[in-house]
Amino acid sequence: MSPKPADIAMVPMPPAGRGHPEVRFPIDRSIITLFALSNMFCTMNLYFCQSLLVELSNEFGVDHQGIARIPTLVQAGCAAGLLLLMPLAQTVPRRLLLLVVFLLSILSTIGLAITTSFLMFQLFSFLVGASSFIPQILVPMTAEFSEPQKRPLAILSVFSGVLLGPPLARAFAGAVAYHSNFRNVYWMAAGGQYVIWTLLYFYCPDTSKREHTTGTYSEALRSTVNLAFAEPILIQSCLISVASSATFSSSWAILPFLLDGTPHNRDALAIGAFGLIGLSGVYSALFVGRHIEKLLPAMVTILSTIGIVISQTIQLSFGGDSIVTIAFVTACLDIAWHAQQVSLAASVYGISTEAKARLHTILLISLCLGQAAGTSIGVKIFTLYGWRGAALLNLAWAAWQLLAFLL
Repeated sequence: MSPKPADIAMVPMPPAGRGHPEVRFPIDRSIITLFALSNMFCTMNLYFCQSLLVELSNEFGVDHQGIARIPTLVQAGCAAGLLLLMPLAQTVPRRLLLLVVFLLSILSTIGLAITTSFLMFQLFSFLVGASSFIPQILVPMTAEFSEPQKRPLAILSVFSGVLLGPPLARAFAGAVAYHSNFRNVYWMAAGGQYVIWTLLYFYCPDTSKREHTTGTYSEALRSTVNLAFAEPILIQSCLISVASSATFSSSWAILPFLLDGTPHNRDALAIGAFGLIGLSGVYSALFVGRHIEKLLPAMVTILSTIGIVISQTIQLSFGGDSIVTIAFVTACLDIAWHAQQVSLAASVYGISTEAKARLHTILLISLCLGQAAGTSIGVKIFTLYGWRGAALLNLAWAAWQLLAFLL
């Protein structure tokens, strides 16, 4: 009698997850839904803190610039996870990596819920970011196991969880913090993630028999780093992504402080509800993604950059006294940024089919680094010079994008 396949330690693998190297695992709507929810919960974990910055500032007794270290560390952790942990997908079974990383995310989220130390809260925030590359595991698995004629729709469905995560996270965190306590946001998030983890344990397919590991971890890491400096189109796309992501994260990070202060004096519920404006960006990404083959990615990139310039020019001209202006500027920026990210990904994917996963990882690292820098610098400029000062900073980021595009 042959031994049963095992996952973590000596825990047996459930029969539903076992695969055969010669047989395509049957991926149906329930598995696609599970993968989409996994991506959504993972992405939501990165953006809960944006609506909670005022509450966190009051809880830990730190100023705006100090509390801005939380979203900065989340994004820095995201970049570190993509660079240092994602190469493990080439050396260990993806199912095992998925379950372990998801478990790390759950434990880190529980840490955010219980710690009373600002230092530990920062550490757990970094770990949440570092364990957030789950979509980079699930999307390729979806492409591998779905039938060819259903593959585009399956990939889009699974990736939709990534797009829906940020706006839903902001709204959910604001509503829960308003009606109870910000810690309940993380308790509920940990509970939801545990349910998803359990379902993944029972139903995520085993890919170990189909996977062919190539080289060691150090070789996988080295190939990713070398690729980052070898392709001019990739370097250009990353430079643009850093600057536009800095603008994007800066705007969302300063929004809670702007709405909480005079003359708006909005509560956590209203601040969270503003997060739903991000749904406009979801539609933008889906629309551009559906028609990107008919459009020139470079044209979409430059038009999106112009859209960012227009939104920040409006912000500079009208200031932050009008809720309508704030909502309009935020929506324009969200639409332009999401469209630009799709176009940049399309440009990068055209470099090499074989290295598509590593190319996407490098582009995502630039996105995370941009968001980390934008949050830290943007909140500091907002604290010193207000919303118009933040708009000038964002216009400088836009100039960076245009310069990178012209090089």
